[in-house]
Amino acid sequence: MKKQNIYFLLFAILVISIAVISNLNPNSFTDEMIKSYFPKKMDGIVNEIKTIKGGTLLVTIINKEKKYQDISINNNLIHDQIDPGVYFEKTIQSNECLIKKGDSILFFDCYIFSREDSSKINKVKTWNNVKNKWILDDHIR
Repeated sequence: MKKQNIYFLLFAILVISIAVISNLNPNSFTDEMIKSYFPKKMDGIVNEIKTIKGGTLLVTIINKEKKYQDISINNNLIHDQIDPGVYFEKTIQSNECLIKKGDSILFFDCYIFSREDSSKINKVKTWNNVKNKWILDDHIR
């Protein structure tokens, strides 16, 4: 066999392997959100805020037991509202967050999902400012 044919064969095997692996794990992001992010329940005082990749906020809170917890918030509408010292809460098994700032309570989606990711996750409640309540996402964005 010629050297050129061997290189082509190795390249073809590599491409096929990548395609198979991609199909076996089509969206690890949504899987991670379902397994790790949604089950979290968090509440406490915001201690620190860092901006990370893609404009996502990494919020560190101190809970009642004086333990530090981190959560990522991907919602550009809320970035200016979260400050150290405010009360933060994320509801268990959901994408529902709130902050208490002074005498105001602000409800918001912890994470804004793409239309594609939202449909893969399925049954995510989102905050509706018009109705002023959490509603089941109909995947139209």
